[in-house]
Order: sequence, then structure tokens, then C-alpha cells
Amino acid sequence: MAVTGKDDHFIRKLFGHCPFLTKEKLCSFELKGRQDLMALICREYPKEPVLYSDFEEITLELSCYEAARLFIENPGRQHFSDYPEMTPFWIVENDDEKFLKFLMKDRQKIDDFIWQGGESLTDMIYDLYFYIYREHSLIVRNRLDELSKIHINDDNTKIEDAEFIKDDDKFSLVKKPGYAFFPVRTMDRMIINHVNYGNLSLREPGFYKILKDYDDLFGKMSISRLDNFFNEEMENMTAENPWLIYKYRSYFSYNINQLYLKSYETYFVLRQYLFSVLYLEFLMLFDLAETKKKKRPLTKEEQTEILMYTEHGVRHNPALTDNLFAIIRQEFL
Repeated sequence: MAVTGKDDHFIRKLFGHCPFLTKEKLCSFELKGRQDLMALICREYPKEPVLYSDFEEITLELSCYEAARLFIENPGRQHFSDYPEMTPFWIVENDDEKFLKFLMKDRQKIDDFIWQGGESLTDMIYDLYFYIYREHSLIVRNRLDELSKIHINDDNTKIEDAEFIKDDDKFSLVKKPGYAFFPVRTMDRMIINHVNYGNLSLREPGFYKILKDYDDLFGKMSISRLDNFFNEEMENMTAENPWLIYKYRSYFSYNINQLYLKSYETYFVLRQYLFSVLYLEFLMLFDLAETKKKKRPLTKEEQTEILMYTEHGVRHNPALTDNLFAIIRQEFL
């Protein structure tokens, strides 16, 4: 009753869950050696194969606990290596091979900048934002031949189209101190309106608990206090555990590597960058909420769970992604 199809199987969820998961949330088919009954995405998960034009790129989804654990235990710069071809989940189509080559080269340049050191995490994020903002301004005007003239950290105070600078209750193109690239009030709106939805306490009780701990920490705080509190507590948390900065740099690098080429189809490089920052800030917020709740540094097992739930609960939901970007458009773009 729960499995359809003869060759490519599809599984009907029961109350939002796969009916074949054990109490430990492991796949009973795989435990019994019956991969032939598993859906394609289940057989290949947590690998995410994406086809770009004439080549395939495979990354790991950190919504899988084991993948998240490997990431937490082995932070650092990721590298691609040869791997057997897989059936792609996604096909990102375009005929502009010149633009694809630019994206691949640009992603390498961005990742080099992330790992060159010498700048704080916050400064690095803003420098890259200004850089990609200028690139985006040329791309939307079909001035791709001028992209080679733009360099990272090249007089970031002069930004084309400065009329997009907003008033105090909106975003601006001015570098702000602290970790809150997106104001916490905006993150809060995303969580209340979109992330915490539809009986989450039943569907994903572990993630629901994290959101409740977040709300206990920030829910009753005045809007004017949110960003300062977040920045101050992030400073305290990372000072007590400096390794966290390395983890966040690693996760940001992971986001860039996994998301940036997906702008090949839309040319919207700024969107992919902003999501890379957004997912990082969600992880920081949830880490902070759990650290304050437990009143001690998080263990690596606890960090693994938070990363897994952040990926599963925020990233891997296309409808949610569109809703979050609608808020970014309203308050940022």
C-alpha cells in the first residue's frame, strides 16, 4: 500500500514520514538488504548529483546525520574528486557554456578568498557580498565581458547603483559590525511565518525543540535589542570555543560549493550567495539558542544534530526556499 511502481519505486509518506523508518529513523529496507525496494533518491541519498550542461557534480547533503557528523568531525575546505556517474536528481540547463565556465572559475576564486585567512568571518562575508553584488549588476545588464574587471576586496565602498541603499528599517549596502548580516528580526519573521509550520512538533520533534529554544531566547526581546544581543552572545560563544569560527567558515564554503553553480540556469548569482549567508546565519542562531539553553559549550554530537536539522528543516524544501526568498526580496533587494 505504501510502495508504488514496479521499477522506479515511489514511497507514500504517512503523516509526513516514511512508513519504513525504524524507531532509530534508519531505513528498514537497507537494514534488510532490500535496496531494490528503495526509491531512487533513497538509494543515492545523501549524495546529491546535479547535471550541469555536459558534466555532473556530486555533493553530500548534510541533512543526513552521518554526513553531518563527518562534516563536524572533519571541518575544512572541501575538494572535488573523480566519482562514478550517477542518475542526477537535478538538471540545471542552459546553453551558455561561457557563463558556466565563468561560474566555475568564479566559485574557485570565492572559495580561495574564504580560505586565504587574514579577515574576520564577518568582513569576509561582506567583502564577498559587495563583490558578487557588482557582478550581478553587470550580469543583469548583459555585460558579461566586463566581469573580468571586478576583483574581490577592490574598493568596496564604491558600489554601482548606490540608490538601492535603504533607510534605517531596511537593509543597506553599508558594512555593519557583528554577525547579523540579516537582521535577527528578519530571521525571526522567516522562522515564525515559514520554518515553524504544519504540526512541526509531530513531524520533526527534534527540530521543533530547537525552534522553541530559539523562541525562548529571542521571543520576548525588543526588536531594537535583537541584533546587539545576537552579536554580543556570538562573540562570547566563539571566544569560549574558537573552533566554532572554523566550523562556520567551513559551512559557508560548503554552501558556496553546493549552491553557486545553480545560478547557471537563472543568472541570479546574488540569490545563491544570499542563501549561502542565510543558511550560515540560521546555523549560528540555533547553535547560540542551544548553547544558552544548556549553559555550556555544545558537544560535537549536539552540533551534528543542529546542523542536520538546519539542513533538513530549512534548506531542503523548495516551497520554503521560495518563501524565504520572498522575504529577502521585500527587505533586502
